[in-house]
Amino acid sequence: MTRRPPGYESALISKIPEAALKAIRGLKESRRWPLLLTGNVGAGKTCAAACLYGAYSRMPMWHRADDLLLGMATGRTDGIFVDVKNELNEVERRKLAFNTFVSRVGSTTCLFLDDLGTRRPTESMLQAMFDIMEYRKGKALVVTTNLSVQGIAELFDDRIADRFACGTIIKFEGDSRRERTQVVRV
Repeated sequence: MTRRPPGYESALISKIPEAALKAIRGLKESRRWPLLLTGNVGAGKTCAAACLYGAYSRMPMWHRADDLLLGMATGRTDGIFVDVKNELNEVERRKLAFNTFVSRVGSTTCLFLDDLGTRRPTESMLQAMFDIMEYRKGKALVVTTNLSVQGIAELFDDRIADRFACGTIIKFEGDSRRERTQVVRV
């Protein structure tokens, strides 16, 4: 079975539009990072990111974007809590020194940030996003968001939006692909 980030084990590559797969495969040659997967809610951005996550032989890092930014913003002095697997392959929460965590962010094979922009960033979170973009310059960084590049500029700033605009952008269009729950009226 292909490795997926926790919670996304059922992500199927067959659910990703062919045009998106072609663009993702083209990253091997173009190396135009970061990869921004943008579009409507439920359009398949996280599914595509989860499938790409499985393509890395060394463990990449997967984080909810706003949680990571908040953790970096508040963890500069106290450290950052992360989920790690122990010797028994169980996930446990550990505190890492800020510099140790930042070193991992900069050196991981790929950093995945899911759902960027779900909350308004503080100044410290904005700085953390800028720092991530700098640490990952020329390296694999995959970000999913419902925001356009213009929306990122409005929520964060032009510097961050410009770095995304210089990478690869895949826009997922259409309605939500999530299965709807059946409502039974009694």
